[in-house]
Amino acid sequence: MKAVVLCSGLAKRMGGVVKPLLKIAGREIIYRSMKFLENRGIDEFIVVVNRINREKIEDFLKRNDFRYRIV
Repeated sequence: MKAVVLCSGLAKRMGGVVKPLLKIAGREIIYRSMKFLENRGIDEFIVVVNRINREKIEDFLKRNDFRYRIV
């Protein structure tokens, strides 16, 4: 089963941080979300990113061994 993960916001009100990579209790928000979904049967993620943060998010996903497609 597939899931769509939305990561295309610019977080302007937060000073432009890459919100999906923001750590809460030691883990990135995107990691927590994707692990939660993986544990419930999701085996591939379609990750929607903006052109500004694409490289940072894709680097993170590669390091953490998720099956994904970037759009």
